Amino acid sequence: KEIAARCYYWKAESYYRMEQYAEAHSLYRRYMVMPGAAQTEEYNQANYGLGYASFSQKNYDDALSWFQKYVTLMKEAPVRTVADAYNRIGDCYFMKPAYWVAIENYDKAINYNLSSPDYAYFQKGFSFGLVDRPERKVETLTQLIEKYPNSVYLDDAMFEIGKSYVTLNKSDQAIASFRSLITNYPTSAYVSKALLQLGLVYYNMNQSSQALTYYKQVVSEYPASPEARNALTGIKNIYVEMNQVDTYIAYANSLGDFSNVSLSEQDSMTYKAAENIYMSSNFEKAETSFTNYLNRFPNGNFKLNATFYLSDCILRGGHPDKAVEGFEMVASSPRNMFTEQALMATSAIYFNQGKYAESLTRYQQLENEAEIPSNILDAKIGIMRCYFRMGQYKDVVPAARKVLADNTIPEETARESRFILAKSLQEEKNLNDALTEYRKVAKETSSLEGAESKYHVIEILFQQSKIKEAEDEVFDFVARSTPHQYWMAKSLMVVSDIYVAQGDIFQATQTLQSIIDNYGVKDDGIIDEANRKKAALEDKSNASGKKESVEVDEVEIK
Repeated sequence: KEIAARCYYWKAESYYRMEQYAEAHSLYRRYMVMPGAAQTEEYNQANYGLGYASFSQKNYDDALSWFQKYVTLMKEAPVRTVADAYNRIGDCYFMKPAYWVAIENYDKAINYNLSSPDYAYFQKGFSFGLVDRPERKVETLTQLIEKYPNSVYLDDAMFEIGKSYVTLNKSDQAIASFRSLITNYPTSAYVSKALLQLGLVYYNMNQSSQALTYYKQVVSEYPASPEARNALTGIKNIYVEMNQVDTYIAYANSLGDFSNVSLSEQDSMTYKAAENIYMSSNFEKAETSFTNYLNRFPNGNFKLNATFYLSDCILRGGHPDKAVEGFEMVASSPRNMFTEQALMATSAIYFNQGKYAESLTRYQQLENEAEIPSNILDAKIGIMRCYFRMGQYKDVVPAARKVLADNTIPEETARESRFILAKSLQEEKNLNDALTEYRKVAKETSSLEGAESKYHVIEILFQQSKIKEAEDEVFDFVARSTPHQYWMAKSLMVVSDIYVAQGDIFQATQTLQSIIDNYGVKDDGIIDEANRKKAALEDKSNASGKKESVEVDEVEIK
């Protein structure tokens, strides 16, 4: 029975060595349940064999249970296979993944120092990197290099140390590690990876020239490798950032089929180079780059983007007349990511140019198409202003009320909108409603709208023959004062008219003379108006005096 059982064991071992792991696994299990197997010297070792048969089939949970059973049965005996089993237990946890438990088991393998302790050191260090402990990773892998100078894992360790230094932003140490790997292990499979990493480190240090040197070395020495592809991407990014797209295209095309640059990729790179310049706020240089892009690719994939950014650069350069052409093209295109911005720009440019009809059209389009609340509000305000500047007061009234209905508008916008509403109502001869709105704006007279509104309150009250109320408003205006003396002077001229209406020509004339004597600005029309009104009163007074004189003479004759 024992001999029969051992035959199954060694048959399983044979299948394992022939890499027929499923058959080996089945025979190991058959051996384990045979009569007499437990009395054979191979019994404990069968658990070890089952562990490897499962491990080799990537059935890590099953392998883990057999390796753990093996070390338990062996009572952690100081033998090579127990140490090896702890390495495999660590690997099983590594694959789950359960990195901290894996580290514990690699430590046990290290402590035995009997079976690949350098492997255990490497896996332990690598695992520290995966649990975001780069310092511990560097420390562990450095111990590997120092303790096992002939290990086959030295180049692996040096590469991983370099990567950890990159993570730690220790560029100098990373460079030293990668260079040491390249110098000491020139035939290692990690050399191409180390060169690529050196290019990346120098790129992140903004040393583009050094980065290009290493990237190009990867491409020239390892042209068929994945690293060469990545290096070529790095080279492209550098040339694009340097706005040297043509240089990259020439370089890439010199490499043959491996890296020929398609027309579509040339389009993308040329645009990206211009966009990078724009994003760095170098608008003058970006204007040139976007112009070159559109000249080279008039129907390019990024025509819309380039046109918008070019127009923005031109506008920032102080040339709105030229910029509006591009904005118009973007605004007229099917809805896109720049539609709202282009409509904002065109409507504002037209407004500033005094082209209120064109501005109104774009503001109306913006109100209908905008999704951003602030842009919708700007459109409503723009529509109100355009109607007002065009003298379409009947349309101003609902437009202004629409703006005022938005409770998010700032105070100054609310004041402006209410003033425009009041003035439009006044123009439409709706004096009562105009007076109501003017009174709201005139609650403060420090702003221009507030001061003018106070004047119009006085003006309308006088027109409505509410003489006492108008006079009271003037005195209130004087008491509150205002920095806008033009409207104070206009209000005092209404006082002169009040005195005339009351038959007090003397006080009316004196009021006008006071304005003439004290008003500081000589060329805004106030003094001229006061002089005309005073002269008219004097002419009226003189005419009245002559009539009285004639009447006296007639009485004396009689």
